[in-house]
Amino acid sequence: MRLLLELPASWARRTDGDEQVATVPGSSTEPPLVLTSSKLIWLPDEQRSWVDRTLRQATPAGARIEVTSNVTGETTDGWPVRLVEAIVRPADNAAPLEWRMVAFYAFFEHAATAMVRATSEAGFREQHDQLRGVLLGGSPDWSGAPVSLHELWDVTTDGESRRVAAPKLALEALHQRRVDVGLGEAVDRTLLAELDALLATGATVERHTARGGALQRLGESGPALAAFRAALALDANHAPAHAGIASILAAQGDERGAMAAWLAAGAADPREVDALYNAGLAAYKLRDFAGASDAWQRALARSPRDFWIARKLIQAQYALGKLEDAAVTRALLLEIWRTTSEPSITIQDELVFDQFAVGDLVVYAAETLRPRDPTSYPIYTFRVVERGSSTAPLQVAIETSDYAKSRGVPFVISLLDGASYRALGTASSLPPYPELKASVEKLIGDASAARSKR
Repeated sequence: MRLLLELPASWARRTDGDEQVATVPGSSTEPPLVLTSSKLIWLPDEQRSWVDRTLRQATPAGARIEVTSNVTGETTDGWPVRLVEAIVRPADNAAPLEWRMVAFYAFFEHAATAMVRATSEAGFREQHDQLRGVLLGGSPDWSGAPVSLHELWDVTTDGESRRVAAPKLALEALHQRRVDVGLGEAVDRTLLAELDALLATGATVERHTARGGALQRLGESGPALAAFRAALALDANHAPAHAGIASILAAQGDERGAMAAWLAAGAADPREVDALYNAGLAAYKLRDFAGASDAWQRALARSPRDFWIARKLIQAQYALGKLEDAAVTRALLLEIWRTTSEPSITIQDELVFDQFAVGDLVVYAAETLRPRDPTSYPIYTFRVVERGSSTAPLQVAIETSDYAKSRGVPFVISLLDGASYRALGTASSLPPYPELKASVEKLIGDASAARSKR
């Protein structure tokens, strides 16, 4: 099984182990580029790590990856693809070593990658559009594949839609894999028909769970719940069935039921981290901050360097007023942020550490991690949104600047109301967070009341 790329005839190519390697001719003044493509593998469960490992492939010790573009879309045949462009910089931050363009493909339950490497920015830019077109033309070659999803149906491409011809094999190939990618209604209907036929010959946990997943994707929540519960009747500790129930209940707004099901999934499988993370989200929505903190602490114990779990745990600790615990978690999060090579983390510029309400307004408190302009920037930003809206009509910030520092008053509190900006005052030091939060709440409350009178 391998990735197929349509390459121009002038590009030399060879096989190197599991990789296909092509040399892309440069111009008369620029060196050639190298394009490598992988064989097909099972789509990794932890895709962030997969992306990070691939981006860092063949980089010198200490080198830093700087992501300049990260776009998700489809190949020309309609398969999901992510295109990432990045610069490889040496440990001493001197001139860049390489420019890279990497494609990450998903073909049902399989995946593949292709990477372009260039040692000259001019050469990379010169062939950028052609290289992008080659990567977007990637498609799977299933030759020699083991029994798997693609062998269950003949799938053809018709414009942007896929339709199913005749089913070929029984669904035992699914094993315990939950198929969460969008396969389309026709595929799921075929899947259900095959599963019903199999269940008539004998019920298994995997068959009921796969059936629940297909029904859920088709929007048939009631039958899907029944299928997942039938799986649990055979094995009460089947984590995927608990997780399926949880996701349906969460979609229905039953956060309490979803939280219980997520916790059950986490208890059923000691490797399960996402279930505990989702349990924390449900608890937080219920304002059960102690429950959210407990779920996220347990998730973090299972995945100790998970930036995203640590971020949510800080929010729960602030909600509980446990600022000393939050400081410890913040130190861990910053250590992860500073030392990780995972692009999705390194690009984070701020940390949302608290959420609270002022009347009908929701306030998100964020700390700046990496200032866009080190000479003048907000230390804390309190963004206000109305419930059910994504807009921010009000914003309070604690700013600093070289100018303010030179005057001995490094902290400036400001209010942004629509397009209107006002500096409200200065201070030589910041008060403890509870006092600062109370001041911000009053400012937001007064500004909101003034807005309502306009």
